[in-house]
Order: sequence, then structure tokens, then C-alpha cells
Amino acid sequence: MQYLPIAILSFAFLLQTVPPKTIRAYVEDGVGYAHTSFPLSTVLTSQDLERWLVLLAATPEQASGIQILYEEFAARHNTFFDQHAPQYLQLAAEASTTLQTFDMTSAEFRAALRATDARGAQLRAHAEHLELQCIDSFAPLLSPEQTRDLEVCRGFAIRRRCHGVPSSSHWINFELREVFEVIPPTQFTPAERSACLLFLAEYERVLTELLREWSNAQLAAGERIREILFESAHGGTGLADPRKALIRSSEIGTQIQALHTRAVRECAVLLNSSAAERFSTLSRERLFPELYPDSIATQCTAIFHGMLANEALSQQNRVLAKFILDEHELNYAATSEQLEDQCAAWDRASQRDDVSAPPQGLPAALAPLLRTRTEISRAALASFAAKFEGSPTSEGD
Repeated sequence: MQYLPIAILSFAFLLQTVPPKTIRAYVEDGVGYAHTSFPLSTVLTSQDLERWLVLLAATPEQASGIQILYEEFAARHNTFFDQHAPQYLQLAAEASTTLQTFDMTSAEFRAALRATDARGAQLRAHAEHLELQCIDSFAPLLSPEQTRDLEVCRGFAIRRRCHGVPSSSHWINFELREVFEVIPPTQFTPAERSACLLFLAEYERVLTELLREWSNAQLAAGERIREILFESAHGGTGLADPRKALIRSSEIGTQIQALHTRAVRECAVLLNSSAAERFSTLSRERLFPELYPDSIATQCTAIFHGMLANEALSQQNRVLAKFILDEHELNYAATSEQLEDQCAAWDRASQRDDVSAPPQGLPAALAPLLRTRTEISRAALASFAAKFEGSPTSEGD
């Protein structure tokens, strides 16, 4: 089967496709909008489609047919939004005016916001229907094997909409396939690539279900919190703690966190050692951007590996350098594991709206153990300087 080069696809889409609009195309400067979340702030793009054509291993003929179907989808989508988006934004603007006239806990604002949210939910549902309908329309152009991969495309579309619900969590927004696609295909054998793609498809099936549950629970929690605040402002008694509304979404967030952790580990097992190390490193960098990459640790490891690669290195110094490096890696890994556990625990607490774990407070909480980890690398570099005095062939002390 012949692959269609991405560069050619990009040029074709650029020339021929009128992109589907997002709600932001209808926003007017200087107008305030009150809403819980903009519906359809993202949409199926030509870049997404290019990625899928590669995933499906589409022939030029198939890609041409799929592009036509995508253009038809974009036209239907834009017609729908041209008709309904301004109405939604008018409701959101009226809700904003009501908020300024009355207050957040007024009956007037509650009614206006409910009307806005109801219209937004209708927009989201129909826009998703149009997009999934577009994806399903590709099936007659594809082989049975390719058609099975359409479920991956459907899952991607659903998850992208789920990500439209705001979250500060790296875990909620993490996609393992994005890590896999960064690694050059030449680093995998065909068997490894096939095994990983099968694994990713099943992982994404579970992730899609969890993210849909999470986004629905998060939106429901927001509505429940507003109701509690309204009832409290109007003399209600015996009301629940608003944070309890977040219990369900935080529980699902914990399941998503566990799924990602397990998937990174299990997918790495399917790869050769070099690809697995790269895969694990990239995954950690995306899940723990507060911890990685660590420049001083990278420098330390490079210096020692460079020394050990020197064939002129004496056996005594080789043993000594290996001992210092192993000790560094052992202590570094143990401390990094503690830091990762701390990040994950902080994220779980933050998703529960625990006042002791605000998202912006994580860097300060990590600082003491991060300093400890830095000192581990600095100590290894100091040992290198003391033992070898910059000469990889010297006998040392």
C-alpha cells in the first residue's frame, strides 16, 4: 500500500479546504460572555486528517476521496454554526449583562446561565454528531483492515472535545500516542510497531470512556456547585460542602492517572531497550514537566558515559567510574520516584479542590526534594573531578 507524503497533503489541504469554524470565530471584541465552557472551541482540522491518513496508510486515491468528504463536513459544520453560534453567544452576552445588573447568586442570573448552558449543550452534541458522521463516512473508501482503525480516529475526536473542559492536570490532557509518534519509526522493528499500535488502540478505547465520564462529571460538578452557592445565598441550611461535588470527577481523574502510569510501563515492555528508554523519558517529561528534563543530571550521565566509552581508560578507573555512576543513578532514581509520587498525589488533591494543594503551589512543595536530587548529581560530578582530575586515563587516587 502506498503512503501519501504529509507535505503533499498539507499543500493540497491548504489550497482546497475551507476550515471548519470554532465558536471563537463569532466572538465580538468588547462583548462580555457568561458561560461555563465554550462549546466547540476546537474542531476537526486538516492537520488532524493528515495524521489520520498516515495512520490509515491511505493511498492517494483514498486520500483524495477522504478530502472531499472532509470538505463536505466543513461546509455542513460551518452552515450549522453560522445559524446557531450567534444565537448561543447572544444568550451568553445577555447572561453577562444580567450578572453585572444583579449578582452571581441571583435568580435572574441563574436562569440566564441555565439557558446559555442548555443551548451550548445542544451545540456540542450536534457538532460532535457531525464530526463522527464525517469519520464514519470514510469507511466505504477503506479496506476492512483500515476500517478497524477508524475507531482510533473516533476516539481521538471524542477525547479532543472532552479536553475542552478546562483542567490544570497534566494527566487529564496526556495522550500516549503523541509520545509514540515523536520517536522516529526507524527505532522500532515492524513487529514492535504493530504490537504498540494494537496496545495503543486498546488503551485509547479505555481512555476515551474515562475522559467522557470525567468531562460529564466535571460539568455536572460545576452546575452542582453553582446550585449550592445559590441556595446558600438564599437562606438554605444543611447544605453540602461545594467541594464534595468534585468527588466523582476526581475519582475518575485518579483512574486516568493509573491508566497512564500502567500504559507507559506496559508499552515500554513491547519495545527494544533503546526505544523503550526514549519512550519512557518522553512520557515522564510530559507527565512531570516540573521534574524533567533535568539538565544537570543529563550532563552528569553524559560525562560518565563518555568516560566509560574511552577504550584507553584503565580498568581501575573504569571500575571506579562505573561504581560512581551506578550509585548516582540508584540515588537519583529513588529520589525521582519520590518526586513523581509527590506530583501525582498533589494532582489528585488539586482535582478535589483541596485548599492545601492548589496547582500553583506545587513548585514550592517540590523545591526541598528537588534540591536534594540536584545535590545527588552535583556530588557525582564532584567525585568525578576529585577522582579523575579531568583525565580519563589517569589512575586516580
